[in-house]
Amino acid sequence: MDSLSNEILHTPSYSKLNSYNGIEIFIDPEGPNWISTDRKGAKILSFIDGKKTFNEVVRLYSTEQNLPFAKAWVDVDAFIKDSVREKFVSLTPFSRAPYKGRADYIELTSLSELWIHTNNSCNLQCTHCLVESGPSGDRGTRYQNAKRTHRRCKNTGRLQILFYRRRAFYQKRYFRTD
Repeated sequence: MDSLSNEILHTPSYSKLNSYNGIEIFIDPEGPNWISTDRKGAKILSFIDGKKTFNEVVRLYSTEQNLPFAKAWVDVDAFIKDSVREKFVSLTPFSRAPYKGRADYIELTSLSELWIHTNNSCNLQCTHCLVESGPSGDRGTRYQNAKRTHRRCKNTGRLQILFYRRRAFYQKRYFRTD
């Protein structure tokens, strides 16, 4: 990547999240991938459209930031090299096969954890609660369903059972040994 001058730069179709304390976040949902950068990096990224060369991006950035071409070149070069390494900028158009899901990439040979969602029921109604639980919250997984799932999974290897959500011990039937 020493001679990028006439290379056309490409980005995936990305979404930009709101900036936070001067940090911009860009998400490539097809990657899946994401990067964060400052406003200058975001400006450089905005110039990359699959039509402009590296030198054209440098010229635009130089003009926009009121920088000498050499200083702008250093900034753009560093950003582009980092973005290429992180697979957010490419010298060729992005073309990806559809994501088929984890099952096509990872072979499951054993199960080491079983997470059981017990409920969103809670005797409290805290305003800061992220799951909006309360006395009328969903009752969660039925005991018989959890028991059937446990039976099917327990012979797959060393199994750690984890209970999560609000007040897991509130539903004592999960802790029977039968």
